[in-house]
Amino acid sequence: MAAFKKQDEENPHQQGLTLFVGSSTFTIWKNMQEDMPDIPLINRGFGGSQVNDLIEQYDTVIAPYHPRHIVIYEGDNDLATGKAPELVLSHYKQLVTMIRSQYPEVPITIVSVKPSESRRNKMEEMLELNQMINVWASLTENLYYLNTFDITVNGEGNPITEYFLEDKLHLNQNGYKAWARKIVEHLTKVN
Repeated sequence: MAAFKKQDEENPHQQGLTLFVGSSTFTIWKNMQEDMPDIPLINRGFGGSQVNDLIEQYDTVIAPYHPRHIVIYEGDNDLATGKAPELVLSHYKQLVTMIRSQYPEVPITIVSVKPSESRRNKMEEMLELNQMINVWASLTENLYYLNTFDITVNGEGNPITEYFLEDKLHLNQNGYKAWARKIVEHLTKVN
């Protein structure tokens, strides 16, 4: 958090960027801007985070930016620590309520929890959480669910090995390029 504050002091960001916030899946996406050159953005992912961490760190990672759109990736760390999908969804609803109180008109996109070989034992919960978020977003104005799950699995439903780092948890450059195409297509459509 201190590093984000220091970066913001040294390099104040313009308003109206697309804000990416969430866990290490965004943190380690070092080429995010290069992969989506037509989407002016700021990346405020921080490793190991869960939805409730975004709530606790709201004033640092969301509030200052006056974004055009907010894209959130959370969920797999939550599920990995044993939280039930219902609890993760409840935290998401609390976070969106906070965002809406400050930014009532800003679109919010929640990116689906990605499958990974290292968390294969949580696949059922991932699918359940993704489905719950999808239903909630479909009933909520200006809230979107972006399914990237389907583009990171093969025909048998297994994570595509070529999209992941050796840790079998995080995406590699191939995976991020696939995500970038999907995200840009989505943002172009809804912005």
